[in-house]
Amino acid sequence: MSDKNLTKAPNLSHELLTPLNAILGMTQILNQDNDLNSQQKEMIQSIHHSGEKLLLLIRKVLNIPNSSQDDVNLSETVTFDMTTSPIHIMVVDDVQVNRFMIQKILSPFANITIDEASDAETALVQMEQRIPHILIIDIFMPGMNGFDAIQLIRQNPLFQSIIIIVMSSDPIDYHREKVNANGIHAYLEKPVKRDKLIAVINDNAKNLSRPDEDCIDMDFVLTANQIPDDKCLSELKMLCNQGAFSDIRTLISSIKESYPEFSALTLKLVTKFQFSEINDRINAFQKLPERNMNPA
Repeated sequence: MSDKNLTKAPNLSHELLTPLNAILGMTQILNQDNDLNSQQKEMIQSIHHSGEKLLLLIRKVLNIPNSSQDDVNLSETVTFDMTTSPIHIMVVDDVQVNRFMIQKILSPFANITIDEASDAETALVQMEQRIPHILIIDIFMPGMNGFDAIQLIRQNPLFQSIIIIVMSSDPIDYHREKVNANGIHAYLEKPVKRDKLIAVINDNAKNLSRPDEDCIDMDFVLTANQIPDDKCLSELKMLCNQGAFSDIRTLISSIKESYPEFSALTLKLVTKFQFSEINDRINAFQKLPERNMNPA
């Protein structure tokens, strides 16, 4: 495929397919509504199938290869055994409907939390405060595109463990070289399909950066005087509940000289995203009867 076609087809397909992708995505969401009667679901399926036919026609007119994704049968409910470990996902797309659709698809999984950004620049700022396990990012967006953002992410030492999934209306062949060059873990064609999205996350969740209990020396016992006061511990718990990675590191840095052992332990845990583990240890520390409480 020539460079001219590679440039023209993605830009044109993005403009034409964005609203159609939203329609096809929402029909998937609506079909999962148990409050709908059989006639309403039949109407939704009719809209979906009509949209699929229009999608094929647009691809044919633009000489775009058909999607390699399997068709979704809207009459079936697809389920997966998603890992129960906490998964923090950031979704970056300039189209709000696309972000909403991913939110709705993943909402049944209580262990998944999702942050959103409408552009790459905002996403990079948010990620400094709350590092995701998985980033799902659109390729074509106003301002910085997805691939440029990924290059910046790959240059940041804090973001090395992030699993990156890109999405686009284009077949992967249009972007395969960049996908391979940037170490991207998965490629989702729009309209993003429910079973494909869940399967991709479920598969990549196995490779999330998790603490190896055998490699982290967390068994040493802290004495009462090695633990910060309740004000500091309460602030740390609040930040852990928010998953505020950057703010936690800043707080730990501020108490490092006074409480080096506590800081070292907490830093090991937060680097591995073990926020609940930190909270559990803080609760245990606060119950120590012999601890000398510093004034809050």
